[in-house]
Amino acid sequence: MSDIKVTESGRATFHKKSALKNGKVIDVIGYLDVVGGKIVSEGDTTTDKNLARAHEVTCEDAVSALVERTPEARRAEKEISDAAEKTPDVHLAGMVLPPEKPGDSWTVAVCEDHGDHMPCFHFFTVDPSSAKVTYTVFGEERGALKTDPTLAEKVRAACK
Repeated sequence: MSDIKVTESGRATFHKKSALKNGKVIDVIGYLDVVGGKIVSEGDTTTDKNLARAHEVTCEDAVSALVERTPEARRAEKEISDAAEKTPDVHLAGMVLPPEKPGDSWTVAVCEDHGDHMPCFHFFTVDPSSAKVTYTVFGEERGALKTDPTLAEKVRAACK
């Protein structure tokens, strides 16, 4: 460790290592956060960026993939798509709604897009810690769904 730089906030940065990725050398910058003469956290900016990106993007993608591959979601999508063929102004639409606060459930809705309004009748609620999916259609709760165990594990890992 050479060339340690300390910012006014007490973060000491240094060259942690160099790594070869896709034929390019990547320099990893490490840091120590110091408060009152004590180290309170450590890490590196490369890992921080990768973890932040994986948490924000991958969690939503994992939740969406888990729901999309349930027979119930496929039936809901087919039902709306079939109806849309008879009504040219109707299209299949969907929404993935993140939790209001960390640890709360995600909601995936399968909807009809009418252009001027979008009624949603099929709702899938996903608990990010257990990857349990519950299904509600036309306001009637249908209970927990059987899901792909591999995709469920991806939700648990991505949404930590």
